[in-house]
Amino acid sequence: MNIDFKGALKELNEQGITVDDTKASLKDIARANNTNPMILYMHLKKHEQKKELSGGTVWTADMVEETFSGTGVGRKTLSHICDELGMDQEYVKGILLEHNIDMKAEDTMKNAADTYGVHSIDILKVILVANYKIR
Repeated sequence: MNIDFKGALKELNEQGITVDDTKASLKDIARANNTNPMILYMHLKKHEQKKELSGGTVWTADMVEETFSGTGVGRKTLSHICDELGMDQEYVKGILLEHNIDMKAEDTMKNAADTYGVHSIDILKVILVANYKIR
């Protein structure tokens, strides 16, 4: 998670949470403040900085894994993914059809992945990585 450190600390302080050691774990900070680590995480998540997705990026399968794993790709619809990536939806549908994946704008990545017996991240790799073949 790439976090705006100053903004996150300010947020925690405004919530009455003190952070004496910036290298401490969320568990330790939560314990010191009589709270739950998940509550701290929710405050920090607001300050996550999204990676810039450049239209000129040449994606590899490893880059897609590194950038998108754990970001909830499966819950996102094709329409949301296209908006997030700044890609034309019809163009993306064409790429998917070339790989025999037929998705509608409102289909979630997980539902499509389940239909085709693959992982959500694999469908994203098909979209982003030139000549990617699902194994």
